[in-house]
Amino acid sequence: MLGESEDRGNLGSPLASRLAVLWAIGLALAVAVNNVVYHYTPATDALVYLARGKEFAELSFFNPLTNWNYAPGYSLFLALTSPITAFKPALIAALQSLLFFAAAFVFVRRLFRARILADARLARVTLALLVCNPNLWFPLGAIGPESLVGALVLLVSVAFLRSRESQQRRHLLGASAWLGLLVLMRFEWLFLPFLGAFVVKARQRPQALAWLLVCPILAVGLNSARNQVTYGEPKLLSYASGAVIYSGNNLNLDGSYHSSEVSGFVPEAHEPERARLQALKTRDFRQWVKDQDAFFKRLAREAWVEAPLAQLAVIPLKLGKLWVMPNHFDIYTADANFTRSLQIAELFSFQRWPWYGPWKHGFYLVLHWLLLALIGAGLVGHWRGRRGLSDDARVFFSYVVAVAVLISLVFAGPLYGLPRFHVPVLMLLTFLAAQPLTNLVVRFRPARQLS
Repeated sequence: MLGESEDRGNLGSPLASRLAVLWAIGLALAVAVNNVVYHYTPATDALVYLARGKEFAELSFFNPLTNWNYAPGYSLFLALTSPITAFKPALIAALQSLLFFAAAFVFVRRLFRARILADARLARVTLALLVCNPNLWFPLGAIGPESLVGALVLLVSVAFLRSRESQQRRHLLGASAWLGLLVLMRFEWLFLPFLGAFVVKARQRPQALAWLLVCPILAVGLNSARNQVTYGEPKLLSYASGAVIYSGNNLNLDGSYHSSEVSGFVPEAHEPERARLQALKTRDFRQWVKDQDAFFKRLAREAWVEAPLAQLAVIPLKLGKLWVMPNHFDIYTADANFTRSLQIAELFSFQRWPWYGPWKHGFYLVLHWLLLALIGAGLVGHWRGRRGLSDDARVFFSYVVAVAVLISLVFAGPLYGLPRFHVPVLMLLTFLAAQPLTNLVVRFRPARQLS
């Protein structure tokens, strides 16, 4: 159970610090080597992030061909770190791993100091679960924002706890700065300042929310100004939002993203309009960006008007696609048949994969499901023992649950379900698995106590 312990141990000894540094370097090398051994080649989204990152590095921020989709934060990261990485995937992977480890260490240390993790043993187990989980290695080694979003969610949560403890404006502004970076990475996290205000002491919440919103509002404002310069209108977020919303709200009812050019993605009655849009794309790209966004949003509204109960019924499927698979098991985007299921059996098809594929998939699935089971056990244990917890621990537990529920509703409601979107929340929830895992080890090996 989370809470206080009389003999808490020492998380910050010089030996522990040296081991942490070695651990971080080992993780970075492992991810980088894994990146090289498996011949990781950037594709689809990664190519867009890289192309835009190279433009940003040359101080070109208004190319209409590359700035209409995705939040700009990850490309800014690639641009700012290019003197170190030279846009090489293996070096980017190593740097992302180091940054993630640093964020994970800061997060675990703060939970330990706030007595949310009862002792140093649980803190070390939590850190091990975070950085030794093979299912997290793919986002660390891939060109994409998921690992950095996860690191920022951890750092934002640390900043919320600092603000609760100190009640000082500078800590609120620090949290706001992390929130601004997070929003620039993924606009879907705009709700987080409101949960952060809940973490702060009750009498400060209105004022705290105002300070927490400063940098997110600034980030959205700068993005809006960029859209004004590039496309002639101050759109707050991304021009890909229409396609994203339609992907999760259409009459195919499979709850996944697909390319708009896949046959059947758009109802047959709207194919002539889509064809006109494709012709416009070659003549006036700026106008196409705006028109396609409005087109897909209109189709999403029509899908709800035509079949509202069917749209509600697909929400559990989107939740399943968000959580059931490990983050790198996206077999949904390329599915041109719009299959209305989780398609787990496809992972074990010896006809579709090399001979080792089904065995590898089973290994990663078991690891993922075990972690989810441990987190679930931690949630239950924490709820049962909530009366013995400090006020800080209860508030933080409620905050973590609220984050998981709200981000799940965001993707299962207006958006769509893909496994990689659960990565940041899974990182935040992982500390809950430490106590159940420790209990299991002690139960089956009573003679050897973890230390």
